[in-house]
Amino acid sequence: MRNFSLGSFILLICVALTGFKPDVKNASRDFVKIREAYKKAGKLSMDMEYKVYQGHESDLLKEEHTGHYLKSGNDNLYMELFGTLTICNREIKMVKDDSGKVVLLTKPVPEDTKQPLVDMEKMLQVCSQVTALPSSKMVKGYHLEFGDQIMEMKAVEVYFDTTTYLVQKVILFYAKDVDVHPEYKWKGKKSETYKPRLEVEYQHINTNPVVSELKFSADKYIKKTNNKWKLQPALAKYQLLDQTTQSARP
Repeated sequence: MRNFSLGSFILLICVALTGFKPDVKNASRDFVKIREAYKKAGKLSMDMEYKVYQGHESDLLKEEHTGHYLKSGNDNLYMELFGTLTICNREIKMVKDDSGKVVLLTKPVPEDTKQPLVDMEKMLQVCSQVTALPSSKMVKGYHLEFGDQIMEMKAVEVYFDTTTYLVQKVILFYAKDVDVHPEYKWKGKKSETYKPRLEVEYQHINTNPVVSELKFSADKYIKKTNNKWKLQPALAKYQLLDQTTQSARP
């Protein structure tokens, strides 16, 4: 389900909401605490598990993917997801897409755009209803309803650790039929459309991982010759898209 883009996992949740029901106020306060928790985490490592179900209440699992997220400081990012490798350091941001055989290079991106989670700022601003989910001493959650206000999502559920305020799980309920394999069109295959439920679980969260700086190096994939980026011989079948002379994009 590649149309759920990597950009959708950015966490920007500083929201000022007043005059609403208690659940909304509590959600706003908790989301600010979540944002602060990720800001304070100088290092962060986690595994990510994505499960796509055919319907909102369906147990029929249609797709399953795993990924890994690792950051160190304000500059270094390493993420594997959907057959795509993203490496960001002080010099470059590289996205290697194995399915499309493309390597995209851009300037490094701001720290706030390196977070691995759902963009909650927009969701809280436009949701029609916020409900606190049953919680325990360790886990708390909210259900956000959107009605007809958001084109893609009908609802989102967010679960987080009440001690660390790091998110453990996000569930997205799509409002409209989704073409889950848009790439099939140019492969001559028949795709599927349905209103999926996407569950994203963050596992093995570590805020103090042992990290080698070599993990954030793109030298294995690209090299700079005469002030120009080129692909390493191992990626001879890939296309290089060098946008480092343009403004950096998230």
